[in-house]
Amino acid sequence: DHINDLIKVIASHGRCFFKRKGVVAYMEKDRNGKVWLVDEYTKNRIYVAYEGHWYGFSHGGTMKALVERFYDYIKTGKPISVEQLA
Repeated sequence: DHINDLIKVIASHGRCFFKRKGVVAYMEKDRNGKVWLVDEYTKNRIYVAYEGHWYGFSHGGTMKALVERFYDYIKTGKPISVEQLA
């Protein structure tokens, strides 16, 4: 819930990343504990633990790195540090 709240904040400010035509991306866990991002543009469900190219992800490398930090937070509960974002 924390990450989806953060995604909504990001989608509501500045360049409105993670938002397109009123649709906001979100992250979810499936029943097996796998973490997915539902992309706001492509509507694809993207498995974020995959280390290669994310097919259907509509953003670039910087946003992918941010989503990877979101995944780390979801899996470990450890806050995201500024150093991790640099």
